Amino acid sequence: MTSLQDRLKRHRLGSPNEREETADKTTPKPHVTKPILPSGMVEKRNEWGMYGLRRRVFSLDYAVGSYTLDRMARLRLKYIGSIAGESVGEVNVEHFLFFDTETTGLGTGAGNMIFLFGVGYFHESTFIVDQYFLPHVGHEPALLNDFLSFLRKFAILVSYNGKGFDWVQLETRRTLNRLDGGLAPVHCDLLFPSRRLWSRSLPSCRMQDVEAACLGYRRKGDLPGSLAPAHYLEYLRTGNPAAVEGVFRHNEQDILSLPCLLAHIHELLDGEAAPGNRETELSLARWWLRSGEEKRALQQYMNLLDDRSALLILRREAYREASRLHRRARRWSEAERLWQGWMKEDEWNPEPCIEWAKYCEHRSGEWRRAHVLTLEAMERFQKKKRLGRARPAEWEDLKKRESRLAAKGEGRLF
Repeated sequence: MTSLQDRLKRHRLGSPNEREETADKTTPKPHVTKPILPSGMVEKRNEWGMYGLRRRVFSLDYAVGSYTLDRMARLRLKYIGSIAGESVGEVNVEHFLFFDTETTGLGTGAGNMIFLFGVGYFHESTFIVDQYFLPHVGHEPALLNDFLSFLRKFAILVSYNGKGFDWVQLETRRTLNRLDGGLAPVHCDLLFPSRRLWSRSLPSCRMQDVEAACLGYRRKGDLPGSLAPAHYLEYLRTGNPAAVEGVFRHNEQDILSLPCLLAHIHELLDGEAAPGNRETELSLARWWLRSGEEKRALQQYMNLLDDRSALLILRREAYREASRLHRRARRWSEAERLWQGWMKEDEWNPEPCIEWAKYCEHRSGEWRRAHVLTLEAMERFQKKKRLGRARPAEWEDLKKRESRLAAKGEGRLF
């Protein structure tokens, strides 16, 4: 069976970049009929050929689940740099381009083509979705040239898994077609913040799972993206535009969901949206800790500790990080209260005993209490060992600590 790429080659007209002298002049060129563009699409032409463009204009009260497009338009955009993971200057909502592609395969090699670019952007109190479509693979340079020119108007590109796939494919196709480069917008890929926030609480971070959990939106009758290549090949084979209508709807929904998802993430960081569950609360604390905003991280950890119904595995991390932040700031009484509560709640864990013992020995000078805490930690270690969860190095450290503290008690270190 031939590959999809092999079958696509049979539909090529011969791009303008191909050298004519390499063609077999004894073989007559096949008759190529003008393709029928999908509904609502207009034909665009330039010196490289033709492509199709469809534009739809949405009012800002258009809703994706519980979120309207207006939610994104009203953001103060304070945390865009934190979400994007790179420095962002002063921007407004019209600087964003929401971006998604449909391709002839799921790989990122040279044999994979982009046949549909979907973009969305805010303009004069509306949200516009443009879809650039390649009705014949031989006219790829025509579409790419105009799309790249349009893309350069925007400062921030927003995608979902675009850094690992869509953008890589675009750069590959641009290079192969020898088109001008210089594309370096800020790229805000929402897959990465979604993983940071919801990898603990969702079965996966596929876009549809995140839409359902965070936006309250479940797609109906959606064509899976994995089927898009086969539908495009059917269109090329038959010329029937109905073959790709499901692909267009899928791509459009991806674009409409992006500003709503970005608004939700931004509202979470800004405190305007509730985390919804304790796993997300913990993820937010990690976010702020990683961003160097320790005060906000500590508040998230303390919020989690105020909920006694939260799972111990989550509370354990909150105890660990909150006590560490108090210790770093030399708030010793707050740290002690956390170690004490942690010991009572996490009965088989030697960690809070060890942390409190370190403080008593090296900071407060209460070496007798430190010795008692170390013995408690050793007892807990033995329980963990019976469960197969103990590390030998931890036991060696405990023995050295206990020996040193015992020596202090016998006066052998003075």
